[in-house]
Amino acid sequence: MSVVRPIRIAEIPVLQDFLRAHWKPDHALARSATLLAWQHDNPFKTGSRYAKHELSFLGGWDGEQLVAVLGEIPVPFSFEGRSGRGSWLALWKNSDAGSRAGLGLELFHQVCMDPAVEFVGGIGINPQVKPAYRLLRFSLYEDLGLHLVLNPEKTSQLVRRKNTWDADRAQAFLPRLDPPPGARVVRAPVGQGPWEAFWDRQRRQMVAVDRSYAYLAWRYLNHPYYRYEWLQVRDDTGALAAVGVYRIERLPDLGESVLHVVEFLGDPEARAPLAAALAGVMREVGASFLGFRCSHRPSLHAWLPAGGVHYGADDPTYQVASLFQPVVASYRPLIWGYRMHGEGDARPGLDRLYATRSDGDQDRPSQLPPETAGSCRAR
Repeated sequence: MSVVRPIRIAEIPVLQDFLRAHWKPDHALARSATLLAWQHDNPFKTGSRYAKHELSFLGGWDGEQLVAVLGEIPVPFSFEGRSGRGSWLALWKNSDAGSRAGLGLELFHQVCMDPAVEFVGGIGINPQVKPAYRLLRFSLYEDLGLHLVLNPEKTSQLVRRKNTWDADRAQAFLPRLDPPPGARVVRAPVGQGPWEAFWDRQRRQMVAVDRSYAYLAWRYLNHPYYRYEWLQVRDDTGALAAVGVYRIERLPDLGESVLHVVEFLGDPEARAPLAAALAGVMREVGASFLGFRCSHRPSLHAWLPAGGVHYGADDPTYQVASLFQPVVASYRPLIWGYRMHGEGDARPGLDRLYATRSDGDQDRPSQLPPETAGSCRAR
């Protein structure tokens, strides 16, 4: 008899056995119970369909056998200042038995059609399952926007010229703007009080995960494996005007590193100084390039004065690596999409919707070296 129910925290070994057998045996989620619990036993599952003793993971069961899984990441959402509930889809996998029983589609339908969840999004959607997303009226996009800045002081194995390389276009990839002399840039996490005042302004201008201080602490300050760094831009009065969060991806086998920007928020006049400061960090640490993936057009366009380009697979100048664990030399677009219900099913579009690669599960390890598998923190 087939049953759909959440996977209990005590059943993490069962889930990991399923992932090793039917997905990727060496994937970080199949090896690290700590990482799995961090993502799917996070503080924001409270009030969702998942009980305290359950992961935010639905399972399709054939008797006692787990045959299909779908993870989600419940999060609070802000709809231009109005609070609601949202969810990001994570790992979705069927075994042959689960596919025959239709359990994978049943999991997908239950999660996406939950009437208590107003926004459901997915980042890194497999091209083969796009028809299922279309069936449930997702707005789908072929790539999560990427702004790319190359380091002029580095020759990189991760960046290769195409046959259509053009010198003028290549010049556009480089930094063009240093932080203005009057900009006060602080390298430290933001305290709770200043952050909440800053975010209260930002949240009224966009549809986004409600980035409360508690959310940022979970997502960036308490990550079990990654270390994130912060840049603040303060205005003339000392008030917080812009914030960037980033991490450095180190690739020791290549002797290179990449800087991933995962948050870029700020008042309009402070965004260009923040972008310039982040490009300065890229050069300072010797990263080969900087990448910022985001749906929000105003946030992407704010980078242009500071340098770099909006990059895509059809760019005529460079082929840039986009996967790093392990490194895949070619660029792979990040398919993503979302659906909404309630209040007329209005879709905010990319001028209002702010989503970055860290909103789903696209900024977490896919591989862990043996010494870090488990509960220790890799710095």
